[in-house]
Amino acid sequence: MVVEDNRAIREGYKELLIAEANDEYGIMAHIDAFSNSDDAIKRLLEPNQPIYDLLFTDIDLAGSPNPDKAGIYFARFAKKAFPDIPVVGCSGFFTDYDLSHEEKEYFDAWWPKGSSFRNLEKMFNDAIKRAIDCKQKRLSLTDGTFIQFPDTEEQFRAKGYQLKTLLPSSKNRYLQPFSIWVKESDEGCEIEVVGCAALVAWGDDYPQALEVLDELIDGYRDLLNTTDHLLSPSMWQARTFVRKILDFSALPKEKL
Repeated sequence: MVVEDNRAIREGYKELLIAEANDEYGIMAHIDAFSNSDDAIKRLLEPNQPIYDLLFTDIDLAGSPNPDKAGIYFARFAKKAFPDIPVVGCSGFFTDYDLSHEEKEYFDAWWPKGSSFRNLEKMFNDAIKRAIDCKQKRLSLTDGTFIQFPDTEEQFRAKGYQLKTLLPSSKNRYLQPFSIWVKESDEGCEIEVVGCAALVAWGDDYPQALEVLDELIDGYRDLLNTTDHLLSPSMWQARTFVRKILDFSALPKEKL
């Protein structure tokens, strides 16, 4: 998967990755490309779809003159939901020195934009190697081997998160209370459901992050009938959680 807001660069990366896979390894690679992190996350959550072997994302997905860090939020979600899929970051605005230690942990590799053709060739070759290695490891593993458990309470608190409880209401249709980790900063608000690393949401502030979380939880209705082997362990865990706390009978019929 390639996530890049610039259409020319997005298509260029896609073509170069396909060419590198074919020329160097004789592999016919299929690559989906998206212009924003929201569409990319929706695709990751789609039922009955193959799991990716590589996620490549730009960091600034808004463009100048107001660059953002949406690619980092995408990488964080991906690493929580699919911990074994390599994530490669790329940016012309940000360097790895602009990222915190925590943000760097979401990426397996980092590329600077504007590299020479020779360096690009090496970087794309490295990306294909990572994808092949991911594929081989996944095929050799038995079900449940690579479940990644969330951070401990001590680690969450050390990173500045606070524990809060969401209560059932007519608006959210939750059947029972559940706990969330919340971290508010100048860059916005992050929310993660306790015990479900795949249920992570971001917003400019706490109310907006809650709305995103509601949409994410609501989106799991599309996965209710998906066979278990098509889900990553973290997504299977999240679906099990959603089945317990969301009242699907309260949804409009057209949404079921």
